[in-house]
Amino acid sequence: MCSSDLLAPAMHAQVVLMSLSGIKETPVGSTFQYGEVAVGDSLDVRFHARNQGAGPITITNLKVTGPGFSIVNTSSTPYVVASGDVMAIFVRFLSAQTGDFGATLQVTWKDAAGATNSASATLQAKAVPAPVVTVAAPCTGPDPTKTISFGRSQQ
Repeated sequence: MCSSDLLAPAMHAQVVLMSLSGIKETPVGSTFQYGEVAVGDSLDVRFHARNQGAGPITITNLKVTGPGFSIVNTSSTPYVVASGDVMAIFVRFLSAQTGDFGATLQVTWKDAAGATNSASATLQAKAVPAPVVTVAAPCTGPDPTKTISFGRSQQ
């Protein structure tokens, strides 16, 4: 191994996938849990593709593969990300049936030297039955005139 091989990893831009909750950014790691989502409801999660490298990168492709998941409201590629900056990626989960769902989110980029790299994470969600709301008959008051007495009141 030559000395230039030892330096090569430091010279490549690195993307880390982060989830965003409010203003708190958390590294995703290999798996991100959406939790339980009611059938017919959607849940959008904001991810950041954070460039932790020393130079700019160009994100060339974003994809999510798996039923129920889709990329929404996200800038198109190619997208240049400066060192220390992020590209926001919104991934929606929506299902018409109950069950456990999984997908893979993959971000592909090129560094300044033209080398292609990628980062990915597994997304998991559970679609649960939607809550049922029952509406009772309206209150009609104590008499058929629908007048409700509040008793005596003083001014």
